[in-house]
Amino acid sequence: MGAYGAEPLHYQWRFNGTNLTDATTDILTLSNVQKADAGAYEVVVANDYGSVTNRVAVLTVLLKPREITTQPTHQSVLSGSSVSLSVLAIGSLPMTYQWLRNGRPLSDGNRIAGASTATLTITVVGIEDVGVYSVAVDNEFGSATSLPVALDVIMAAPRITGQSRSQAARLGSTVSLDVQATGSQPLSFQWQCGGVDMVDGPRVSGSRASTLQITSLSLSDLGSYSVIVSNALGWVQSASLELTTWSEVLFAAAEASHLVVTWNDAGKGMTLQRTGSPSDPKWEDVAESEGTNAMRFPMTNAAAFFRLAMRSPSDRLVWIPPGIFTMGSPTNEVDRSDNEGPQTAVAISRGFWMGKYEVTQGEYEAVMGSNPSHFTGNPNRPVEQVSWDDATNYCGQLAQRERAAGRILINSVYRLPTEAEWEYACRAGTTTRFSYGDDPGYTNLTNYAWYDGNSGGTTHPVGQKLPNSWGLHDMHGKVWEWCQDWRGPYPGGIVIDPQGPATGEYRVLRSGGWGIYGLARGCRSADRGLGYPDTWVSYVGFRVVLAPGQA
Repeated sequence: MGAYGAEPLHYQWRFNGTNLTDATTDILTLSNVQKADAGAYEVVVANDYGSVTNRVAVLTVLLKPREITTQPTHQSVLSGSSVSLSVLAIGSLPMTYQWLRNGRPLSDGNRIAGASTATLTITVVGIEDVGVYSVAVDNEFGSATSLPVALDVIMAAPRITGQSRSQAARLGSTVSLDVQATGSQPLSFQWQCGGVDMVDGPRVSGSRASTLQITSLSLSDLGSYSVIVSNALGWVQSASLELTTWSEVLFAAAEASHLVVTWNDAGKGMTLQRTGSPSDPKWEDVAESEGTNAMRFPMTNAAAFFRLAMRSPSDRLVWIPPGIFTMGSPTNEVDRSDNEGPQTAVAISRGFWMGKYEVTQGEYEAVMGSNPSHFTGNPNRPVEQVSWDDATNYCGQLAQRERAAGRILINSVYRLPTEAEWEYACRAGTTTRFSYGDDPGYTNLTNYAWYDGNSGGTTHPVGQKLPNSWGLHDMHGKVWEWCQDWRGPYPGGIVIDPQGPATGEYRVLRSGGWGIYGLARGCRSADRGLGYPDTWVSYVGFRVVLAPGQA
């Protein structure tokens, strides 16, 4: 209200002739007006010279029943997502709300919130939430119920709606790859590089999210990427995209009488190799290149080619170069079995690292947390009593651990060798019965193998016998070794990187063993064994292959 006179002026509001508490300003404000607030209001204004009372003002409180002005709407949502239903009502306060599903009252808890408010929210929607929803709105003067609305829940397998395209990026930069997908929630994501599941590490994040990020891009990160999106109803894999670079890495320049080869930070952690011909499969390490990024070579008339290659992540792995060999045995080989033919020309198109030894009990326990072996007492004995399933599980766990530690490329994989890779590595360039020669009387076998003639009915620590010419120990005897393939006949002719049959009953075993089924003839390079994938016996173990990603 407005008043004037000698200052200061004092105010006192009154309701139905009674002074109101804390109502001593020129404005009186009432909040949450109720029926009891209806009546006569006046204010007394006073100063040192007198007082005056204004004309009475009458407040009438309109008592209005509730009225729904905005109804909830029908909704269809994907299972696993969240949904909200809302209503808007007017009328005298206070008003109360009660949401109902199929005529039954709802209450807050678990996945439901707002059952007694104007907005009902349901999280992680499922089939049990399908139904007809309404809300009752009440006040002191009556009640009203909204129109019924349907909530439909859609069960849907994942569907990819968008994804990153192939890209070329600068080495050392940060790259993000993403995918957009719909489907019943929750959706799970698994990024792959070169077909191998990725894990988060020092430079990789989001390997199991919709967005993958790689920082400080290096040569080891280049390759084919895709993502698998899954939920309880199925899975879908994105199209493959290529991550490449335009950055130069290796440089060569003539300085006076020397050739200077340098490389940038993208080649950090790699070894410089040289050869006289790019068609020569045997590239030689330049040992002095470790720990530096520049090398000087005297000028000669001979051709020289250089490349950067990944270093072996372990001194217990041996690099097996690509090459061609004849798989199986000739029909006139002593103690040959019919399943070793027909001989097949095999090309191994990519090199790989192979375990110098069979996986030991100590190595197995460090990864899997247990030692299933029968012959214990020395952690350097080969692990045995492992099934094919156990061996492949070990490979997967080892790969995850080593990727997370940054010791192998994110698109590299530990696995069992294919049967072709195993025989190729065992022969080490030879065509004889053993990697060291024909030995028709088995007189020299004891120098290379543990078998029934010298094992004493037990396993022995790895590496006690002579290696083959590629540095692999115990490829003859000790324990039979699981291979990746299903057992099947050889195709004959010429094949590249054979993987064996698509299905089968038995998995391949190679090498020969210490005693049971440990005859000398079983230690030959071409001899083939077999076993059910779930077989675990004390004369069967395995060795690993590290198949490198493209650097």
